[in-house]
Amino acid sequence: MAATDVAIRPFACVTVGHLVTNLKDLIRPPFANYDVVVYFGCGLFSLPLIDHYVFKPTGFRFPTYQLNIGIPLADIAVSTLSLLFSVYLLGHIISYASSLLTEKSIESFFGKVSSAIMISAISDSYEKKEIISSFIWRNFKESFKKKNIKTSILRILFLIPVIPVFIIINWIGDFDYYKSRISPESFEKIRRKGRNLCLVNISLYSHWYKDIEHYVINRYPVALNRMYNYLVISGIFRSLSIIFLASIWMETYFLIHYIFTGHYHITILSSDETFGIERLFSIITLYVIYAFSVSSYMKFQRRYAEEALFAFLLTDWPDWIDSKLPRSGVARYQSASIGTTSDDASG
Repeated sequence: MAATDVAIRPFACVTVGHLVTNLKDLIRPPFANYDVVVYFGCGLFSLPLIDHYVFKPTGFRFPTYQLNIGIPLADIAVSTLSLLFSVYLLGHIISYASSLLTEKSIESFFGKVSSAIMISAISDSYEKKEIISSFIWRNFKESFKKKNIKTSILRILFLIPVIPVFIIINWIGDFDYYKSRISPESFEKIRRKGRNLCLVNISLYSHWYKDIEHYVINRYPVALNRMYNYLVISGIFRSLSIIFLASIWMETYFLIHYIFTGHYHITILSSDETFGIERLFSIITLYVIYAFSVSSYMKFQRRYAEEALFAFLLTDWPDWIDSKLPRSGVARYQSASIGTTSDDASG
């Protein structure tokens, strides 16, 4: 009897383990952390600002979401779900707008994050500033070519109040956007691994990063957890940047309205006053938070890409990658990579 119990016990443990796993999969919420934190969280965060800048000055109010079905519990449930879905949808709209303005603007003028990492890895410190300046100027000219000029002009028009912020970011060092933790030797190994796997040919003006990113996503779930954390954080700051950009636009509009009419239709944020030195502090605070949001998005977006590249390099380490190039070989690679030209932006 004891022997039978011993034989049955492992089978029972396996069965219970499978049952618990299946139960977890059954009750797993349909929303990921990104949905809850970025879409729902930023949608919820924007509601007080929408009320302050839109509804109170115009006399409108938020929808009540009250439905009279005749069953009290059903009324509450439908009203609550309608409100939650509206906030979630608002978060999607904010995220989409931020991808068009914040993300695409940074990529158009500062370059994609993969390009920033590559510039950091393949350039020496004494020539880095020249390479970055040349790279930004090339991106600027590319953005105003005939095929891109309409979208670039629209982005600049939307970003007019905060263009000084981007100029300051560029002047003080791009908040380390072009400073990566990946060394030149490690990047050379990444390049060689991509070539030997017949996956991608890496150069400054070629589409190469997305191939490596999806290679890691589909093969290395452990690395994906760390990448996902950075993705969520960067998504938060990207959405926050567009929220504060809209707030700066509203402050600009009401200030112009005050100059021409003498009436200020909104109070100061966190105050009942309408005008004074507190208004100036409020506007400066919005600019500072906007700059912090943009720089944080740039930082964590770079961290996300670095995690993908490190996972690609350090997982399933092949024998051929252990042979290190001499410094002259790395220098030749730097020269060839920087000198590569193409009409396409990097991937």
